Amino acid sequence: IAYYDAYIAARRHWRFAGRYIDEGLSGTSVKKRESFLRMLDDARAGLFDLLITKEISRFSRNTLDSIRYTQELLSLGVGVFFEADNLCTLTPDAELRLTIMSSIAQDEVRRTAERVKFGFRRSVEQGRVLGADNTLGYRKKDGALTVDEAEAAVVRRVFRQYAQGRDGLRRVARDMERDGVTDARGRMYAYATLRQMLSNPKYKGWYCGHKYTTLDYRTHKVARLEAAEWVTYRDERIPALVSEELWDRANALLADRGARAKTHAAACQSRYPYSGKLFCADHGDAFHRQVYQNKSGPRECWHCRQYRLKGRAEGCDSPTVYSSELDEILARVARLVFDNRNEVVNGLVALYERLRAGRDAAGEADACRRQIDALRRKKDKLLALHLEDCLSKAEFVQRNEAANREIETLDTRLHTLEAERVRDTEGKTRLTDLRRALETEWQNAAQTGLAAALLDRAVVHKQPGGVKLELFLSTGQTWLAEQKKDGISLCEIGISQAQVSRLEKNAFQQIRKNL
Repeated sequence: IAYYDAYIAARRHWRFAGRYIDEGLSGTSVKKRESFLRMLDDARAGLFDLLITKEISRFSRNTLDSIRYTQELLSLGVGVFFEADNLCTLTPDAELRLTIMSSIAQDEVRRTAERVKFGFRRSVEQGRVLGADNTLGYRKKDGALTVDEAEAAVVRRVFRQYAQGRDGLRRVARDMERDGVTDARGRMYAYATLRQMLSNPKYKGWYCGHKYTTLDYRTHKVARLEAAEWVTYRDERIPALVSEELWDRANALLADRGARAKTHAAACQSRYPYSGKLFCADHGDAFHRQVYQNKSGPRECWHCRQYRLKGRAEGCDSPTVYSSELDEILARVARLVFDNRNEVVNGLVALYERLRAGRDAAGEADACRRQIDALRRKKDKLLALHLEDCLSKAEFVQRNEAANREIETLDTRLHTLEAERVRDTEGKTRLTDLRRALETEWQNAAQTGLAAALLDRAVVHKQPGGVKLELFLSTGQTWLAEQKKDGISLCEIGISQAQVSRLEKNAFQQIRKNL
């Protein structure tokens, strides 16, 4: 900066117009080079006539970008002078020389990427552990791993409990939280964190690398490789926290459950008539299904999620809702509401068809994948900067952990969207089933599940002596059901004409979610 300030000041017929400096950013793309983009805007506004830069590689390391932007600047009457290369775009032969020299600068980026990869491979061969110091159970110092016994005990507990086959990862997390074992933020361990822990070969003393590859050094696009292409081997320099037999047993169980979950992903979301339709007024959480065994046989009921997680005292004391009671209530509502069968049938089917067509779960899932890819590229860049001593260890750890948290959140969202996408593909079949149920079993609502199909959602309130339900139907009507000494009372909640459109809009949104 001082050099070029003096360089310009020494020429009396020049007037200094400003600096455009991007520090610590790659020249392979202009997307994140804020000063470069500001320079282009100022050139279009006619704020300067000549741009001075040290060399072509400081302007851009992408051949196409170099040519494109120098030509655009030239069309605006702005020349670019590359001092070290003694090249000015105002001269006749500038474009040919610029093309050749930009190609050389771009190839330097490729060679730098290869040198970084070479350095990574040599470090691994010498037993150095790369990456951040954030693997639970280990501490990294001078490129070597040592065991943190306090954290290692948590890892061993997760493997032992899960490998027994009785509990899932969420139950393991709840049990640990009950015993005061939480993550670094004081929260219950997330499902994704425990799943990643179980699948990490380090815990059995194995090295695992080459999971990702850079498809294009210019765009930094990264792709995850198939497991068969990973580099894995037993490494005596990595202290094992669990035996290989325990690790293999836990991962076999994890893979088996994952395969079964994918097979039944769509079915699980709507396996029962009231799945995902009952919500707690106090917590906003969904109600979960449970079956009680008594003398007369099994009885299906529903509890708030907080009750299932922490019990009645610490979780939720909302009343238990029985499916048989819901069937009876909704059958009565259906008989009161449906006084014109054909009109209701056609209206409901048309409504569901419109809402099904408006869903774009696949597009949202693609957006999530792009964000995850961008975060992984960011992590690779942070690692490269750290290894080149351009980024301190503390700052690297902070930024890397922030990226990991974002990836974990996006992964959870992606799984949800994938399940929604599967449900969307079944929409047509579900519409046919709905029409058949409406037309052939009109009078027998409770037994056929007609009432449950017409229920959009129900909010469960607790009150002395029983339960109160707000029933939101897909027709846009709202009913109130209250349990009293003499039975269940039903009434339609009166609304003004001004509220009708809002209620319909909310009903549309809720039905879209269910679809």
